[in-house]
Amino acid sequence: MDFRNNDLYAFGARQRISGSGSGCPTDKLTRIIMQKVITDQKYMYTGVFFLGILVSVFAIMNDPIINKDAYHYLKTAENFNAFGFNSDLHKWPFYPMMALALSKLLVVEIKTAFLIINTFFYAAIPLLFAKIYSRIIPGSQHVKWALLICFSLPLLSDQRSDIMRDPGFLFFSLLALFFLIHFARTHQWRDAVYWQFSIILAFFFRFEGVIWWGALSLGLFFLDSPLKQRFKLWLQSICVWLAFLVVLMVMSLTKFELILALIEKFPVTIYLKKIQQAYLLKTDIIAQQVLVFDDDYASLVLISA
Repeated sequence: MDFRNNDLYAFGARQRISGSGSGCPTDKLTRIIMQKVITDQKYMYTGVFFLGILVSVFAIMNDPIINKDAYHYLKTAENFNAFGFNSDLHKWPFYPMMALALSKLLVVEIKTAFLIINTFFYAAIPLLFAKIYSRIIPGSQHVKWALLICFSLPLLSDQRSDIMRDPGFLFFSLLALFFLIHFARTHQWRDAVYWQFSIILAFFFRFEGVIWWGALSLGLFFLDSPLKQRFKLWLQSICVWLAFLVVLMVMSLTKFELILALIEKFPVTIYLKKIQQAYLLKTDIIAQQVLVFDDDYASLVLISA
């Protein structure tokens, strides 16, 4: 390896030639090292990633009490480990199954596996945010500020010791956005597939992933290109969804009852049913306590509010 182009080598050579220099050579050497660490994105990303891990470990050690939602996820993982798919699963089973698989792989407790997963998510989210920033605004001069701002968000600091789905949703949402921006520039099928699988994984953590899938893909119509090309890019960006619909339609012709059973257990269906139940409950409350004489307008009052 040729070290002659290295900054440290050049500095040492100048010191040997001049035989002297203003200030302490050690101070100058330290400044060169620190400047290289700050300006080199690889070192900067690595430093922030490991700093995020240390902050999460510190938060977990100082807050050993698990949060309320953690009980349900732990129970789901334990039930699935004992009874498989015949167990009473949580409405979002992907997160507990992921922790269960990691616990078996690393031979650790399920709770520890949950915390390892979330620690990785919290450490990687600022890096993805900075990567997206550098894609939108080329150049590395402000990337360190993007890293610092994202790392300092209370959303990423207050709940590092909790077992929850939100960091997984944020991680895969940002990953999907990164691949979508890359796809808008490259127009390659590979990036379109990466973006869709990332947003599918985000949906496995939170229902809002479906909204991201529909809304972000429509952003391709705002590109500065002919309408025909924009429409083609949009079709590419939803190709996995279209393929899934085709498979679902073909299966429904032969196994309609099986499709209905799967839809009933699908998280979206459960989520919509809960929304419907909450809506009906609130309309009943309005009809009984507000509109004592006429309950026909209860739904209208709730929607207006």
